[in-house]
Amino acid sequence: MSNDEVELENAAILEDLRTRLSKGESAAEAAAVQYALQIKALQQRLDETQADYVRIEEQMHTKDENVEALEMQIKDLTRSKRDQENIYEAEVSFRCWAIAILGACS
Repeated sequence: MSNDEVELENAAILEDLRTRLSKGESAAEAAAVQYALQIKALQQRLDETQADYVRIEEQMHTKDENVEALEMQIKDLTRSKRDQENIYEAEVSFRCWAIAILGACS
């Protein structure tokens, strides 16, 4: 092989390597852009999920407060009902006693 042929072959190999390098760099850049887009989309989804979590947590807190308020109302109403029943029983007993004093209670 002559010196010129070796130089031509080396030049062809070098050109092939440059072409492959260029294609590799282009592919890497495209992959980096795609990766950045995926990261951006995932970050947006994460932000939305976190906002949903905060919203749901606030709703839960509000519902817990409502449950506590309702439980307090139930206790108050139960106490009030018991007091009303005690008053009624006392009135019935008093009437019976009053009637007994008058001699008509059996």
